[in-house]
Amino acid sequence: MDKIDEFVFKNINQDKIDPTDTGFHWKSHGRSATIYYVNKLAIVPIDCEMPGVDYLDILVYGESEHIRKRYYIKERKSEVLSFDERIKIQELLVKWLSKKGLRHDINVGQ
Repeated sequence: MDKIDEFVFKNINQDKIDPTDTGFHWKSHGRSATIYYVNKLAIVPIDCEMPGVDYLDILVYGESEHIRKRYYIKERKSEVLSFDERIKIQELLVKWLSKKGLRHDINVGQ
């Protein structure tokens, strides 16, 4: 396991993300935050931050290149997501943000 994976596992544990609680979960850390997508005991972290512009509520690192891995806490393993899985998570994330009424910068498919 590399240092980045260790860092991600540490953050997931600190944020007390329950791998059985399916759906999206928002954990704020000042101006930055992490949105966790939980599905089938896997956790996908998505970083975001508060923007400095008035036409967006949140800047999300939601491009497919940033939604790369899913993490399994119990097994302490990670695996790379396929491109199709990344796009599906993007689509679900956009729907979730819309339901919350949050304006974002995600372009699905990129």
